[in-house]
Amino acid sequence: MYTDKLNTFYIDESQSVNPDCIVQDFDDYIIVDDFLLNFDKFKDNLLKFPIDNSDEIVSKLYNQNTVSTEFMKPPGYCQVLPLTLFEQYIFENYRFLVDCEYLPQRTNDNLLDKQFPSRLSRSCIMSGQVFHNDMIIFKNSNAPQPATGTYYSTLFLDSDEKSNNGVSLYNFIYNNERYSCLDDITILTDKELLSEMADFLNVKHTVSNTLEKYSEYQDNDYFESSRFIPAKENRLFITKGGNWVGHKYNSSEQSYRLNLAINEPPNQ
Repeated sequence: MYTDKLNTFYIDESQSVNPDCIVQDFDDYIIVDDFLLNFDKFKDNLLKFPIDNSDEIVSKLYNQNTVSTEFMKPPGYCQVLPLTLFEQYIFENYRFLVDCEYLPQRTNDNLLDKQFPSRLSRSCIMSGQVFHNDMIIFKNSNAPQPATGTYYSTLFLDSDEKSNNGVSLYNFIYNNERYSCLDDITILTDKELLSEMADFLNVKHTVSNTLEKYSEYQDNDYFESSRFIPAKENRLFITKGGNWVGHKYNSSEQSYRLNLAINEPPNQ
């Protein structure tokens, strides 16, 4: 009655890391090419989960000349995913943070704890995102924002060599000083300067509920791209939470990505 309508999610080797993956460790981010051993199986599993209809709603509102709405969402189609089914995928992200020494050595104990992947997944947030033509977005949602979580990753699920799709890291520029992350700002002691920055970031730069057509974000007097990581199928990008990150999309083809905010669970 129902089994012919329900999709089957295969908990198998599709989330295993390719032993021949190529790891590049930079000062503030990691790139892993050929990340998953069975990438096609992993992607097929992902595609079994639906997207919500929030993108359709905002497009209809915009076409009806509605200038704003009460709820907000990321650009494109949004895919909510059950974290319990992706414990291994999340754990493999965490393992790279340990191997590349982004996390203290004490976390090696977590790699041996069979219960840790389950606790880790419950502390994380993960979703699929599909960028597409003619997107209607919320104002400033195409702009650089602090990466969520203690660490943040994106797995690119397709490639488009004719585009500049990918992810950029940015510097925030204020009074001719550059700040690559929120931590650079929080160490400042000038209360007046901090107040001015907060006014800009929380009022003028923050995502608002105003609807507008998507356009690719351009460098300006306040935000300047410092690194660009091109989208490439089966490429994993990991960076520290709080770094200024912006997703780039300028293609005639859809661009599918898996975004993960990684947070360590509390010690037990």
